[in-house]
Amino acid sequence: MASRRRRMKTMARQMAEEITEQRLPKRNQTKTIDITQSPYRVRGEDRIVLVDSSLGPVQVVLPPNGHTTKAEDLIVKDIGGAAHVNPITIIPEGTARLDGIEARKIENSDGSATIMAQGTNWVTKKDEGLVDAGENGLNGKGPARKTATSAGQHRVEFDSNISGTVKIASLAKGKTVLSAAVVVSTAFNDNGSTISLGINGDSGAIFTTSQVSPNFEATYRSEHPIIMQKAQDILLTIDPGSSTTGSGYVVVTTT
Repeated sequence: MASRRRRMKTMARQMAEEITEQRLPKRNQTKTIDITQSPYRVRGEDRIVLVDSSLGPVQVVLPPNGHTTKAEDLIVKDIGGAAHVNPITIIPEGTARLDGIEARKIENSDGSATIMAQGTNWVTKKDEGLVDAGENGLNGKGPARKTATSAGQHRVEFDSNISGTVKIASLAKGKTVLSAAVVVSTAFNDNGSTISLGINGDSGAIFTTSQVSPNFEATYRSEHPIIMQKAQDILLTIDPGSSTTGSGYVVVTTT
């Protein structure tokens, strides 16, 4: 008799869960966005968010308490093929967390993330190229962080706490800088702040301070190859002035 009652309770619970699931409103819309809509706050009907990363980095903000209002998973997908240069940062709103932290990023070209609500937070069910963005994902605070995203590609993150010169890479004689990008993902709030990118003895060889404005969220690209006539360091020079906010990163591709 006891086992029969347990089976009946289990069946009743399953039926209640199925009815609840059926009554939940559905996510059924596809939304295409780019940097001009960033930060984009996911709407209740959004099921798939297609992100054109070709124009610059994009922030996607997850709604609070999503588990109480929608049944389906949420998919964020890079369709611009440039997330390795312009990452897509996914940030839960309020005090919620994604996989236990404040933000994560898609950094692989054509990468994607399938996200589901769990309790009051969000978790990733499946991803292609999702990495931790760390705490304070909106502002990127913290020391310069250097990563190699692929062979010959060098990436360094920066923010308003950094002042002076940061080495991006060391190149031997004959090596070539194929391309470079400076991305200001959060604007610096002191108009006197400056950023340049260059080599030993020429801090503006790739980008001078007049070519990069830290006060605007933008992507600055150079596709002009530079051959090293001698062993050189690729250097990022930052003067944040009195800025209390501001962040971004540099990606340099070399032979």
